[in-house]
Amino acid sequence: MRTRRHAGATGTNLISIRQQLREWDPEVVHGQVLDYEEISKAVNWLGGMTLDERRAIPGLEPGREHTLHAGALILERFLFSLHALTCTVSVRGWRHALLENDRYFI
Repeated sequence: MRTRRHAGATGTNLISIRQQLREWDPEVVHGQVLDYEEISKAVNWLGGMTLDERRAIPGLEPGREHTLHAGALILERFLFSLHALTCTVSVRGWRHALLENDRYFI
């Protein structure tokens, strides 16, 4: 199995939640690693919540309560299809993530 891919907005929100960031800090988020199991747990946890419950999560970017559970599901399925166990979170977007680390390019 492959071990690394880069994630964007969903990944940054999952890291912000994990770190319980009250203020956005890209230096804390960039380069953090999410593993497949953590993402799968987030899919179940977030999917079982109401919008108001998700809105109250420390670290969640305002407005993402509507879509984060679906984004986590997409990320989980994406990693599964690539046989990847982890992903590295980039705050600079996919293009920069691929340029920074071309060995992860598909």
